[in-house]
Amino acid sequence: MIKNVDRNYFKKFFEEEEVKPHVIKFYNDDCELCVSLQPDYERLSSELVETHDFIKIDAFGDPTLSDLLSAGGVPTILLFKGGNFYEIVYPDGGYNYGYLKESLVENKNLKRI
Repeated sequence: MIKNVDRNYFKKFFEEEEVKPHVIKFYNDDCELCVSLQPDYERLSSELVETHDFIKIDAFGDPTLSDLLSAGGVPTILLFKGGNFYEIVYPDGGYNYGYLKESLVENKNLKRI
């Protein structure tokens, strides 16, 4: 299940002691890459529901939040884990199911921000 959230959602990251890892997708409905990525993102959210929370944020709907979390464009996918934010590095061929799953399950392709 993917939650659509606003900036108030992130308060819990700093107020609660234990927060499940969160996968954060910055998107926009006018972005073809974002739209084509949606089925893979939904599939991952179903498969990893026990270990990760999946959220999405319209990057143009809240540009301040995008700037605060260093989302430089769309699509951008971040991981919040262990009190830190990481960007899942955008690969040459673009995000896809296998690359994202490997990144999340094996902690690969991550750049701390």
